[in-house]
Amino acid sequence: MSIREMLATCEGASVSQELEIRLIEDCYQSSRLTVKDFFLPLGTVIIGGMIENLPDQTDEDIQTIPNDIEWNSTKGDFNFALKVKLLVKSRVKAHGHWSVDLMKKQLTLRLDEVKFGILPVTDIAFKELKKRIKDPRVVIDNPYIIYSW
Repeated sequence: MSIREMLATCEGASVSQELEIRLIEDCYQSSRLTVKDFFLPLGTVIIGGMIENLPDQTDEDIQTIPNDIEWNSTKGDFNFALKVKLLVKSRVKAHGHWSVDLMKKQLTLRLDEVKFGILPVTDIAFKELKKRIKDPRVVIDNPYIIYSW
């Protein structure tokens, strides 16, 4: 895995003295993440900060593909895009809303829509997430993904 270029910004007016709370509050107000030429072997997934090869892939199947990632969020409303080249170049796009409940120690992501190119794939995305993510801290219940820490 390699990354050629990455830019992350969070902007807000948090006055909290705790770094974790300040980051959450500021990133909720406005955040942007851009990753250029993120090379990841085909068949690899990132789950809960861990990178693992999917079990149904063989070394012969794994190819390196470049991906560009964009995340923009304002007051919790987000747009996400992942540019991929598999057999053809396309974009996986999603939009929705995210929030953090510090008392419950939960991050909630509501995915309103996921598209592959122009094709709506929200239900397929949730089926795949449920199948692949086995972390007990993650609850997947369409349209929500809830992470507890």
